[in-house]
Amino acid sequence: MKKKLLKLGIDLLRAVPEREAGAIIGRINRFRIQRIRKRRVPMALILFVTNRCNAACNHCFYWKELSRDTDGLSVAQIKKLLESLRGLRQILLTGGEPFLRKEIVEIVTLFRSIGVRSITIPTNGILTERITDCVSRILRSTDLDALRINVSMDGTRETHDAIRNTPGCYDRARETILRLRNLRQTHRNLQVSVSTVLSRENIANLEEFIREAGKLRVPLMFSFIRGADHNSFGIAPENRKDFNPRKSETIDGLSGFDSVQEILEREAKASSFASWNIFQQLKIRYSIDILKNRKNPLTCLAGHVDGVIHGNGDVSICELTRPVGNLKSVDMDFRKVWWSEEANMMREFAKHCCCIHGCNLLSNMQYDEPTLRNILLDSDYSF
Repeated sequence: MKKKLLKLGIDLLRAVPEREAGAIIGRINRFRIQRIRKRRVPMALILFVTNRCNAACNHCFYWKELSRDTDGLSVAQIKKLLESLRGLRQILLTGGEPFLRKEIVEIVTLFRSIGVRSITIPTNGILTERITDCVSRILRSTDLDALRINVSMDGTRETHDAIRNTPGCYDRARETILRLRNLRQTHRNLQVSVSTVLSRENIANLEEFIREAGKLRVPLMFSFIRGADHNSFGIAPENRKDFNPRKSETIDGLSGFDSVQEILEREAKASSFASWNIFQQLKIRYSIDILKNRKNPLTCLAGHVDGVIHGNGDVSICELTRPVGNLKSVDMDFRKVWWSEEANMMREFAKHCCCIHGCNLLSNMQYDEPTLRNILLDSDYSF
């Protein structure tokens, strides 16, 4: 029903003169921004549910934490946390490899119990049987609007396994995607996609990979390698979280970025499953703009739209900035940390930095007036 109403509203908007439609978008968006700034909890959260992982990816910015081989907050702590998170709409459960967390299905169910409608779980896809079983159990036991499983694939077989330092990783990820795609036949709220981190290690065979991955008939999503000191700008040293790639393999030079964009656009036109929709196009364009100019073309709403909870209970307004407090020190009351003086100071600092974090970019795009006009009025995107 919501999707039908959204489509009807957009169709009506596209039917009025462009200048008037733009004014309507502007007024609605200003109202939306006022509302999110008044929210007691963010709309979306990233929660690290485990520090354990069964791969050793070169681009991983979390690799120092993985050596601790522990899970995140206990189920009891999460239950306590939920008391102060009502109003949360979306959550991304990450790690580590999230499906190594024994209670992953229970954790999803708990967040659904407080009204969360959309849950995303990124995975390396190695544990095919467990992933398929857990996803199936989640789908049977919840009524989520969307369960998004983003399976990592960073190149053709040899390239992917080398980047992940895990022989056989590519074939297992591919099998996981095929199994999940079959589940989608009976569960339309399941969304499966391929997530690719672009770096010097995989751009040489990017075209071949896109054609190969396109055969899986699921959306392909791309982002550039990132970290607090890599492709992020304006974050004062004292405000940075020590999250940096295991190996720095960022793409060299401005021509390298332009080449990547050219390849993505060209290959997308040749394959209807490359998922090169307006959202992905703009995310890559904004990323390249930031990498070239080291300025943010968008207003960063980190600390309002979204936030981060680390496995030890630390809370950050985004993944790349230092924590503003710890939940364990306030009896798991999220709002006490989220609206602390330290958090408000970090929100001010965040106004002067920029990064290519895909989650933040997509969130900021949803509240950027020129972007909304582009998507709603000028693109042929079908809602």
